[in-house]
Amino acid sequence: MELLYETKNEVNTVMKLSTIGRHFREGFKNVTRNAWMSFASISSIAIPLFILGVFLLLTSNVNQFLGDIESQVEVKVFLNTEVPEEEILSIKNNIASIEEIKRVTHITKEQGIAELREKIGDPLEGYDGEDNPLPDSFVVEVYNSREVKTAAEKIEKLYEGEFITIERAVSEVVAQPEEQNEIEEQNTSEGQDSTENITDGQGIQEDQLEEIQIPVIESVKYGQGYVENLHKITSTIRNIGFIIVIGLVFTAMFLIANTIKLTIMARSNEIEIMKLVGATNQFIRWPFFVEGAVIGFIGSFIPSAVLYFGYAELVDRSQLQLGILGMEMIPQNEATPSILLALFVIGIVIGVFGSVLSVRKHLKV
Repeated sequence: MELLYETKNEVNTVMKLSTIGRHFREGFKNVTRNAWMSFASISSIAIPLFILGVFLLLTSNVNQFLGDIESQVEVKVFLNTEVPEEEILSIKNNIASIEEIKRVTHITKEQGIAELREKIGDPLEGYDGEDNPLPDSFVVEVYNSREVKTAAEKIEKLYEGEFITIERAVSEVVAQPEEQNEIEEQNTSEGQDSTENITDGQGIQEDQLEEIQIPVIESVKYGQGYVENLHKITSTIRNIGFIIVIGLVFTAMFLIANTIKLTIMARSNEIEIMKLVGATNQFIRWPFFVEGAVIGFIGSFIPSAVLYFGYAELVDRSQLQLGILGMEMIPQNEATPSILLALFVIGIVIGVFGSVLSVRKHLKV
C-alpha cells in the first residue's frame, strides 16, 4: 500500500513537471507562432522603455552636474592683514569646530598672490613680501551646500566684536630748536601765537606710536543671492525631472499593457475553444503568462543593449569637452546597471501582468 502511494506521488510529480515544461514550450511557441502580434508587442515595450531609459540617464547626469555645481559653493573668510601669524591657526580651529563645516583650508597671502598672478599675469609683478596687499584667508567647505548661508552667519557671529590691538606709527611735523626760536620771535613781533607758521619746510617729522583696534575678520563671502537662486533652480530642475520620469513610467505601462491586451484579444477564440474542451483556467493561463514574460524580456533587452553601448560611446566622446568645463558624466559602470535593471523589471512585470489580466477576461465562457 505504501509502495502504491509513493508510486502515485512520483507519477504526479512527473506529470506536474511535464505540464510545466509544456507551458513553457507553448509560451515560447506562441511568440513565434504569432510573429506579427509579438513584434507589435515587443515594439510597444521597447520604444517607451528606450525613451524612459534615455530620460533616466539624462536625469541622473543632470543631477550629478547640479551636485557638482552645488559642491563648488563655499565660504571665503578674509582676515585682517594685521592679524598675527600665531593667531591664524587658532582662528582656523575655531571655524572648523562649527558643525555645518566640513573642511577649512588656509590660503596664505603668498598663495593668494600667486594664484591671482596666474590669472591676470604681469600687472601683479613686484607685489611680493611686504608689498603683498592680500590678506590671509580661509576657504570653507560645508557638508550641504544649502547650509552655506548658515555657516557664514555663524563664522561672522563667532568673531563679532573680536578685535586685535596694534600699534601704528603716526607722523607729526616738529620744528628744529633753532627754527623754533626764530619762529617764536617772529610770531611775537607780529602779534601771532608762537605755535603758528611751523611748516614742513621749517621742521622735521617724528613718528609716534598710536594703539588702534581692528576686527579679526575683514569679511565673509559666500555668494550672497547667487547661492539662494542656485538652490531654487536646482530644486526646480530636479522636481520637473522627477515628474517627467513618473509620467513616462505610467505612459510606458499603459502602452505596454494595452498592446498585450490587444494581442490576447486577437486570440480570444483560441482561449474559448480550450475552455470548451475542458482545459482548466490555470492550464490556459500559464502559456500566456510565459509568453508575456518572454515578450517583456525581449522588449526590455533591446533598449537596454542600445542604451548600454550608446551611453558608453557618449561618455568616451564627451569626456574631453566636459572636462574643459570641469564636469564629467557618470561612469557607465555606475549609471547603467540600476537603470537597465529597472527597465527589465518594468518590461517583464508589465508583460506578465498584462497577459494574466487580459486572459482572465476571456476565461469566462
